[in-house]
Amino acid sequence: MAFLNGPRLLDWANSPPHLQFNKYVLTGYRPISSVQECIKSLFYLHNELGNIYTHGEY
Repeated sequence: MAFLNGPRLLDWANSPPHLQFNKYVLTGYRPISSVQECIKSLFYLHNELGNIYTHGEY
């Protein structure tokens, strides 16, 4: 299953410092993506797909 190969989510302690502003959100942080990973994400289904295509400026 392809969706099982996606990035693992991080907990609060392992998330980047700029995301650690809410001490009550303990899990579910996405790791930082490279430029290549960001571009690839435009072509597979995920929960932000609608926002990218409906709110993006062309």
